[in-house]
Amino acid sequence: MFTVHRLHKSYRDKSVLEDIDLAVNTGEVVALIGENGAGKTTLLRVILGQLKPDSGQVALHHETVGYVPQEAEAVGSIKDSFGAAEAWRIDYVLSLVGLEAITRSRTVSSLSGGQKTRLALAKVMVIEPEPTVLLLDEPTNNLDADGLAWLEQFIKNFKGGIVLVSHDRTFINKVATNIAELHKGQLKQYGGDYDFFKKQKKNEYQTEIQKNKVAI
Repeated sequence: MFTVHRLHKSYRDKSVLEDIDLAVNTGEVVALIGENGAGKTTLLRVILGQLKPDSGQVALHHETVGYVPQEAEAVGSIKDSFGAAEAWRIDYVLSLVGLEAITRSRTVSSLSGGQKTRLALAKVMVIEPEPTVLLLDEPTNNLDADGLAWLEQFIKNFKGGIVLVSHDRTFINKVATNIAELHKGQLKQYGGDYDFFKKQKKNEYQTEIQKNKVAI
C-alpha cells in the first residue's frame, strides 16, 4: 500500500529520523509508538508530504492519505469545517462518524472532545477520492469509554491502511496488527499486537544479556 525507504530527517543538525524503513499494507493497523519527542509526528508529516525529508523516499503508490492531527481546529461552524463540499457529501461523512443528528450550524468549539475527534475524522473522509490511508495522531486523547469503543469499531471497519499514534496500550492491543517502535531515531517493525511486541522486546533483552555474558 505504501512504503517508507531509508528516510532521514534532521532539525538544526540534530538527527530525528535515521534510515527509517516502514511498510503498511491494506487492512493493516500499524501502531507507531515511542517516547515523547521521538519523532512520531515528524514521521507522519513526512509521509503526508507536509515535511520534506533530508533523504530517502515515501512511495504512496497512488494512495489517498488522510491525516488527523493531535489538536483539531475549533473555529467556525460544523458546516464551515467542510469548505465547499456538497451537502450530500457532508451528510454522508457525518453519518460515517455518528454525527448525523448534529446541527450543521453548531460551533465546533461547543463540541465535546469525543465529538471533535469524530468531526476531525469526518473532515478527512470528505476528501475525494476517499482516503485509503489514515494517519491518526493521538486520536484517543479526550475520549471516554464510549468514544474509545466507537473509535475501535471505526478503525476495524476501515478497509485501507492505518498508522496510529497512541499512548493507550490497551487500545493499541485491541486494534493493532503491527507495532512500529521509534527509538533514538531508529524504527523497528514487529508483527502482532502490543502484548506480542512486549514479549519480543523481552526476548531481545535476554538475548543481549546472554551475548554480553559470552563476551565477558
